[in-house]
Amino acid sequence: MCIMKTLFLRNSLLFLFAITCCKPESDTIPSGIVSLSPSITKEIIDLGAEELLAGVTSYHPPLSRKVEIIGSITVPNFEKILLLKPDIVLFSEEDGSTQPLKPLEASGLRLHKFGRNKNFSDICANYIELGKIIGKESEARSKAALYASALSAAKRGGRGVSVLVLISHEPLITASGLSFIGQMITDAGGKNIFDDAGIPYPIVSAEAIVHRDPDAVIIMSEGGTESFSKSFSRFSMRALKNGALFKIEPEHIAYYTPADYADAVKDFTLIFDSLKPKQ
Repeated sequence: MCIMKTLFLRNSLLFLFAITCCKPESDTIPSGIVSLSPSITKEIIDLGAEELLAGVTSYHPPLSRKVEIIGSITVPNFEKILLLKPDIVLFSEEDGSTQPLKPLEASGLRLHKFGRNKNFSDICANYIELGKIIGKESEARSKAALYASALSAAKRGGRGVSVLVLISHEPLITASGLSFIGQMITDAGGKNIFDDAGIPYPIVSAEAIVHRDPDAVIIMSEGGTESFSKSFSRFSMRALKNGALFKIEPEHIAYYTPADYADAVKDFTLIFDSLKPKQ
């Protein structure tokens, strides 16, 4: 009888364990999400789950409904976040490095940090990870495959055009090969003159830019092309001689989402294709 009773209890425990661990994914979907990254917000919208958003930063993609603003990317308002009582707070290593998150960590709220997005593969992996969290894994995998196809169509193999991409012109901030923007340049067939910089987004000097003398200069910040042209007019630079000074909108390049990565590579490719490769 003892043996039978032991077996019955063991089987009962195994059954309870099984039904506990095999709950449908929909039961674990967070119903209130605070996103501390515009890129994560954009991915949630892309996956058709905008209704899950309870709070976003002041800089955010277009929303179809009113969502609470919880401060800026660099200065989130922790009191507002706590009042929202979100099921989860999402942020990334990119933005999290400048966000003082210790008060949130001490609050007991559930936090989830996505890893750094160094390239398209990293971006897709984080996108699929987000899909799992919000119950949209199959959609994330399907869309990631479509964006990969779009990227393949936009890619160029050659590296004929040497290029400087400036995220900011005051100060002069560029993107190295350690950043996803740097990888966009490479995938579009460009040769990033600061590919070898030791950090993702280094501040560079005017002297270093003149010394490396790019074929083209692409600037993301507003008013950057005018400022660059004026500041560097006294130097003999190929980009200025050839009129290869371009303004690129941050609509795609600033976001680390699979869709925006593919579109940004396409934008870069159109610029590079309009220029003759360096002889």
